[in-house]
Amino acid sequence: HKFCSSSKLNSLTHPIMKTSVASLVVLAALAKVSAKMVIPLRKRSTHKTVNRERIESLLKDGEEFATSDGPALRGGKTTLSDDSLVIKMYGKTIYYGTISVGTPGQTFNVIFDTGSSEFWIPSTNCTGCETGSAHRNKYNHTNSTSYIKDGAPYDFSFMSGPVKGYYSVDDVHLTPTMTVGSQRFAEITDATGLGPGYSGASFDGIVGLYFSPRENTSTTVIENAFSQEQVDEPIVSFYLGTGAGDDGELTFGGYDESKFEGNLTQHSVIKGKVSVDNITALGYSSGPTNVVIDSGTAFIKAPPAQINLLARHLGLHKFDRAYYTPCNIPLPNMVVTFDGTDYTVPGDIFIIGDNHGGWCQVALAGNLTPNQWILGDVFMASVYSVFNFLNETVSLAKARR
Repeated sequence: HKFCSSSKLNSLTHPIMKTSVASLVVLAALAKVSAKMVIPLRKRSTHKTVNRERIESLLKDGEEFATSDGPALRGGKTTLSDDSLVIKMYGKTIYYGTISVGTPGQTFNVIFDTGSSEFWIPSTNCTGCETGSAHRNKYNHTNSTSYIKDGAPYDFSFMSGPVKGYYSVDDVHLTPTMTVGSQRFAEITDATGLGPGYSGASFDGIVGLYFSPRENTSTTVIENAFSQEQVDEPIVSFYLGTGAGDDGELTFGGYDESKFEGNLTQHSVIKGKVSVDNITALGYSSGPTNVVIDSGTAFIKAPPAQINLLARHLGLHKFDRAYYTPCNIPLPNMVVTFDGTDYTVPGDIFIIGDNHGGWCQVALAGNLTPNQWILGDVFMASVYSVFNFLNETVSLAKARR
């Protein structure tokens, strides 16, 4: 059920700044890709170490916590995170790449999001897009000779609040040599609903790559790149670096064999979800469930009962809607099993913060969707992932470090 590629593919790569099938069939499908573009991905972190006295004080005051040998939650309350957008789009660690829009090109730092089909960038007259001392790139369609007016209203509600604007059409330059013509996207004129999480963030917008776009939304950039013959197959591949000069890359139209070990294994995606056999860690076992592999989410998220049970097994402390552990105590590995194939997520990748003997946040959070996990950048940094939007599959292998 696994496959190896027989030769490297010529492609275009974008740097990022953070059900198996027979092997011959898989080889034939991927061998068609003859052009790929690579986009570098940059990683930006806001790691923090929590003062020991602060967390101990909160715990004594009755804040929630989970222990391996105690009750699930003390304090008698279940405080679940309702700021999914902040976690999803910004989190503590985000990966983003640079594109340009219009003619001449206007530059934007964007998150390439496999968990969403939304494509939006801030308009030049955006309210709530201010970044204080930081620079926010904004789109001015009057400066673009390739701009086409659409004008249809755009109103999308994230869990932390709505964004509003209108649709526009323009050329999108994914790399200097790869342009998607007449791409529809949203110009955001009101981002106040997103709050300070966005206004202070280091990215400008979102480029959605989700398998099943929501009703009445626009065609994604990878679909348009395929229809305009910019790539031979609608494939995108993610390699998320670990930082410290190893940021990552996003490849359109192919994959990079040098970024993974062994063979890729292909799994079916049904309505954006992948079935998993089990998720295990230190005696915890999820049993069969569904997951969304989401490059726009920093954490691994699970339904409340599951995430609390996992936290108990790991001996994590919980307060202020987040999980913490002493920075100097290593966490065990997590294993995610797809179609009988195990993928290991190293325990140290869950730690958010510098190891100075304090308390560090753990990249786990609650997800209110029943029977669904979200495997965000924490999982994706452990694997090399190839999303095929034509065959609706995702192929995974251990990322090379």
